[in-house]
Amino acid sequence: MVNLEWNHFDPIPPLDGRAKGAAEKFYRDLQHAYPEFVADFENKFTAWQARWFDPESPGAVSALQRCELPEYDPLLFLGPKITPLVVHELSKPGNFIATTLYNHLETDPQTQVHPDDILNYLTLTRHANLIVELNYERFQRAQAHLNAWKARCHANRQQQQQQQSPTQPQNQTPQSQTLAPPPIPLSSPSAQSTTVAHSGILSGLGLNSLELDPDTSCAEYEALVRMGPGIVAQVMLEYNRDRTGPWGKLVHQLICERPLEEGQEKEQEGFLDSVKGQEGRSVGEDPVRREKRLLRRYEKWRDWFECQEHHEVVGGSTPSYLKNVASWS
Repeated sequence: MVNLEWNHFDPIPPLDGRAKGAAEKFYRDLQHAYPEFVADFENKFTAWQARWFDPESPGAVSALQRCELPEYDPLLFLGPKITPLVVHELSKPGNFIATTLYNHLETDPQTQVHPDDILNYLTLTRHANLIVELNYERFQRAQAHLNAWKARCHANRQQQQQQQSPTQPQNQTPQSQTLAPPPIPLSSPSAQSTTVAHSGILSGLGLNSLELDPDTSCAEYEALVRMGPGIVAQVMLEYNRDRTGPWGKLVHQLICERPLEEGQEKEQEGFLDSVKGQEGRSVGEDPVRREKRLLRRYEKWRDWFECQEHHEVVGGSTPSYLKNVASWS
């Protein structure tokens, strides 16, 4: 737990070495997996940084006023996917001006220094250090949730394969198969809205409204959604390692702020995850076609992550983080 206690008569506490090391490792992992993404950020950040103390910009005397420089908006419009790169910059001495960029991107109060905490908020070096440490804690929480969701999705795949097997007796469970546990009941408003959305989608496809996507109708998924778009880069690292995994569903919800319309997307691509065979048995999508479809989905998200601004994929709506900017101005 990050310690927010600090007496202003004491020296500013140093940045936690573990948090600094984690920020550096996160940066290197992103640079290895998505070099164009990191290079684009660094070009834009360097252009903005070069104007911080520009004598030709005498009006930019505070961190907030430096957000009015023309070089700022290209960074802001990249969106929360750049959060860990901003955190990495904040881990470097003297980059405390970037606290304003971080606050404009971040929507999770648990990883922000609140303005009411006047001493920590206005002492920008302390503010920057706390952001790095709070993100270290978030990274650990998010990784635990990602691992739990990945395990559930894996179990869901095993269960689906058993149900789709034409030779497996219906009342027999192979010892080598691990069935997914029943989804944990969700009671949060966001979970209920997700359920309603999925029901409408499936109904429109002529499927049973109770046939919800087991990957997203579970507490493990909902915990990740609640963490907000600040974890998108961490999810994209998992996506790079497991390109046919379920990560596109989560990225879509975090960025577009609505569930992925799974059945409709596949129908447009000429695929359905399953069709009804004889005796109502579900026959799975051809594995080769499924892999190609999922790889295409990864390529789509990789292209957005590396080369596009946040709003280019949200369908015209205003992202929550941009609505959040006014509260920090």
